[in-house]
Amino acid sequence: MSHVTNFFNDKTILLTGGTGFLGMCLVEKLLRTANISKIFILVRGSTDRLTQIWRNHLPHHAEAMIRSGKVTPLVGDVALPQLGLSVAQIDELSRTVQIVIHGAANISLKASLATLFKDNVKASLDLAELATRSFVRLERYIHISTAYVNSHLADGSIIKEDFYWHTSSNAEEEYRQVSQTGDSPYTKLFPFPYAYGKHLVERLLLLRYPNLPLLIMRPTCIGPAVQEPHPGFEIRGSSPASGFVFGFLSSKKPVTYWPSTRNMDGHNIIDEIPVDFVVNSIIVHAAYGTMGIAHSSTSCSAPLKLRDQLECAWKTMPAAGRPQFVFTSDLKHSEFCRTARLYFAFGNEWFYDDQKTRELMERMSPADGIAFNVDVRSFNRWSHNSKRAAVYWYELTKNEKMKQKKGIMPVQAGQLALARL
Repeated sequence: MSHVTNFFNDKTILLTGGTGFLGMCLVEKLLRTANISKIFILVRGSTDRLTQIWRNHLPHHAEAMIRSGKVTPLVGDVALPQLGLSVAQIDELSRTVQIVIHGAANISLKASLATLFKDNVKASLDLAELATRSFVRLERYIHISTAYVNSHLADGSIIKEDFYWHTSSNAEEEYRQVSQTGDSPYTKLFPFPYAYGKHLVERLLLLRYPNLPLLIMRPTCIGPAVQEPHPGFEIRGSSPASGFVFGFLSSKKPVTYWPSTRNMDGHNIIDEIPVDFVVNSIIVHAAYGTMGIAHSSTSCSAPLKLRDQLECAWKTMPAAGRPQFVFTSDLKHSEFCRTARLYFAFGNEWFYDDQKTRELMERMSPADGIAFNVDVRSFNRWSHNSKRAAVYWYELTKNEKMKQKKGIMPVQAGQLALARL
């Protein structure tokens, strides 16, 4: 018997971020495997935008998702008061929603803190306030954060599923400062403003809403799917490690330089987790009642070195054209390519302990273990990454860069490349 499907049976869910990489996969899995009653999806612009994005990115799944009769798009915006919804819509949510999954976020590593404050900080707190005040049937509130909220910790740290505040300063004071100035002196402690913004949100969620049935999911770098919704599925621009690999393959230099701190020469662990494992983690932790923080990560249970990640790509290329790659501890090296400069934090090494997921695996029924696999040791990392590199190399050699403009890997290119392996 499936505890997961029993829990989700006839549940009503509010999801933000349903047009994004993770959110889209989450909706597809819930509709296919759990007998939910309804899922409200907040979408900017129009309801047609939601269905068009699904059709563009999941052409073989979108129609079943749309025809399920369980999806109710709500035109609104997490950054607007009351989500930009009408009084009647808020009233319906207040009376019916049992699970909130807040996945909407600006994930740009280049965005300023001022921009991220509106999109990620204030919007997240406003939604939590609304749910706390109005949602009378609320059982779970799932906030999708990032493991890099703790990227201010020392390189090489083992990071538990806990809170590591960067300072003893008052979080509300920090919030006021950022809201007034668009910046904070603490931003420089983190590799990206994005990480600091997510860090501040977590602190304020705990401070302001102690009675919220809160689960904070902290995935690391989310990568292409192993199996679901189909092997290799990803949306370009949503996977930092994919950008790293693509940047390596597209480099024209005979020698490329890459970050690796503490003179580790590329032997530092890079933590990337496939999107379907993140989806399954969210679902099973919600169903089994996990509260607090849960990592969705690979660095402790199934580690992969940065050097191995690049070698997967390197071996995809013809031997005559393979560039030499050199690792340096200088994270601001003048010879870094654009990709290495953007993703310099991959040169660091943090071990994100996934103890709660490991313990949950012991409690899960056999049926849940198969249908909602969260064991990151169960797939071949080298093979998975090699397939991604083969797809990218195929695209590069066939001059299909124009097809990447909208963000999705061409289905035909992916199928041809995978067929060659």
